[in-house]
Amino acid sequence: TDLLELSLQNNKLREIPPSILRFLDLEILNLSHNDIQKLPRMAKFEGLAELYLNHNSLTYLPPSIGLLTDLESLSFQHNPLLDPPSQIIDQGNACVMAHLLKQEAIRYTNKLEMRSLESRSTYLDVIPEPWFDLPVQHMLSLDVSRNWITSIPDSISKITELRYFDVSNNRLAVLPQALGHLSKLSEFIAHHNNLVLIPDEMRSLQSLELFDIEHTLLGCPPDQGKARNARGQVEYILALIQGRMVGSLDLQGMELTEIPADVLIWPGDSLQSLEFSAALSQSLVEGTAKISPLTELRFNDNKLLHVPPAIHALTDLSSIHLHQNCIVTVCAELVSLKNLTFLDLSENQIRSLPLDVKFSNSIKIMKLSGNRLAEIPQSIGDVGMLQVLL
Repeated sequence: TDLLELSLQNNKLREIPPSILRFLDLEILNLSHNDIQKLPRMAKFEGLAELYLNHNSLTYLPPSIGLLTDLESLSFQHNPLLDPPSQIIDQGNACVMAHLLKQEAIRYTNKLEMRSLESRSTYLDVIPEPWFDLPVQHMLSLDVSRNWITSIPDSISKITELRYFDVSNNRLAVLPQALGHLSKLSEFIAHHNNLVLIPDEMRSLQSLELFDIEHTLLGCPPDQGKARNARGQVEYILALIQGRMVGSLDLQGMELTEIPADVLIWPGDSLQSLEFSAALSQSLVEGTAKISPLTELRFNDNKLLHVPPAIHALTDLSSIHLHQNCIVTVCAELVSLKNLTFLDLSENQIRSLPLDVKFSNSIKIMKLSGNRLAEIPQSIGDVGMLQVLL
């Protein structure tokens, strides 16, 4: 046990023999030129001054090496290391030791913080795989903000106890489906990235209380309705993503009272259909006049008292769904929209239709059932394209 120097280089060792762990007074340990794939916890070698690990098969250095305060020489060239990453290694052994010590410290802090070392221009471009095998009970918080990370590996799902995850100020474009497995995640921070896509699986994050995706390409959830809370913000962003793909935006159930800015600045002319329901306000409906060229509006199951004049400005509309509202009157401008082919006014409280108006000749289907109509204007009979009148 009084052994101070031990050299086992140039053998075929694949692991350190357990007997070595008895030599607690070691000052020099040379394990170079072997086939060692994994090291044990090294904290017991408190007096170790020199450690040589060159030419082995190590994929990571154990965090416990960071506890060896007497270590003066650490050599580990020619190993297929994933951690420490090359950006850390290039900064020298002091930076490597600090990197390892941060990982070891999670046993006491439950937090792993690997922000960029801006003073040294050190930026990670990946999250090292070995981090996902750290003691899961201590991995409650992970901060890798202000780096150059382009993707989050699926291995993130291994950190099942994770509560706080900060990947802000990176270069992420998409988030992995594996995030949906982090059932205890309560705070997710990803602002200032290039995000364009989040997975549907994020709907399953029942504990989510903070969802920060500001200054990304996803959009900005409005401070209204269900979008005021984190899970509602996830739903809103997923609706935007789906809408951009298919050109039809469904925001029903979001309880919005105003048209979100993301809708008003919709890219190009790709938005053709817009759907709201449940808590639709008059001001929100009027805001649709700013969206062009919409071809379909779905405002079913609301409490609209009348059809706002603003809708008349949407001259490209071909389909209007106003089923089950509280509409009492219908103005001439609505039924005379030149491109209108489908009009659903069923289940309202309409008592009469304009008698002296020329209905759009393009209307093919008109639904009026479930109202309080006493008569139907004769001018409807002049609609040459009309195929169905219910």
